[in-house]
Amino acid sequence: MKKYFPLLLFWIVASVSSEGQNFYQLGTDLTATDCEGVLFDNGGPDSTYTGGVEESFTVCPSSPTACIDIEIVDYRIDPYRLFFGGDVLSIYAGNNPVGDPIGIVSGSGNLAPLHLKVSDPCFTVVFTADDQIELDGFPLKWSYDEDECDGIGAFE
Repeated sequence: MKKYFPLLLFWIVASVSSEGQNFYQLGTDLTATDCEGVLFDNGGPDSTYTGGVEESFTVCPSSPTACIDIEIVDYRIDPYRLFFGGDVLSIYAGNNPVGDPIGIVSGSGNLAPLHLKVSDPCFTVVFTADDQIELDGFPLKWSYDEDECDGIGAFE
């Protein structure tokens, strides 16, 4: 029993910490109606993403609230370079990628999470990856908040 205790403890902690979270993957899932969840690149949580793609994902909850909090932690995306390409994660207010994005992520970051507040009841994520370099990608978490947003803003 002693040798199985660490495994049992890990399973209990993982079950409790992910309770209520729904997980989605670009390239597999297209939409979500949940008030909170986690979106992974097309490689999922454990693999690098596949290049040569443009994939989108839209979140429109069945019970919209006043504000959406989007958080991106520990991301690794091939940085975009003018004339050389690269990979870009763009976030749009609304249920389609129209107009200018309200947030753009490229490169790597793991020191502090990026936060974006959206006052629109929906948001759309578009991930464009060239076929040059494939990295670990990203987890994007979202949750809905009853408090009013300050409006559509840039990453904090």
